[in-house]
Amino acid sequence: MTSELKITHVCRVDCPPIDVWHVLGEFTDLKWLPGPEYVTIGEHEGQLARILHFQSGSGIEPIIEYLLSKDDQLMTFEYGVIKHAFVPVEGYRARVSVSALELGAEISFTGTYTERASQQDEVNAMLKGAYQMMGECVGRYVSELES
Repeated sequence: MTSELKITHVCRVDCPPIDVWHVLGEFTDLKWLPGPEYVTIGEHEGQLARILHFQSGSGIEPIIEYLLSKDDQLMTFEYGVIKHAFVPVEGYRARVSVSALELGAEISFTGTYTERASQQDEVNAMLKGAYQMMGECVGRYVSELES
């Protein structure tokens, strides 16, 4: 039996929200993200796509992610994944948003996917770990840009 599942992770960073958005909102620029050796730009069903390539010999196939929507005013975007080496699920989509706090910014990552309920805890743990790592990395990257 499969069903649509959802997980959200929120992190706070000590950086101005607009600066965080300038980094995250550039969908095809992942300089802040460790792991991919390089990113190429393509298209999937008329949508902008980013293809994350990993070090040759790593055994990791490229990950293909495509932009579904983006709103610079609301500082949010949504993307889907055609193929993802780290999250073995179907229909994965993520929504990323940045909002202002009194001091700093809040980054919210929400993922939805279809998977067998028996694997929900394992997949949610993987996604939460990835979201936490991404929040920390973008916070460090923005802080370094500001110094």
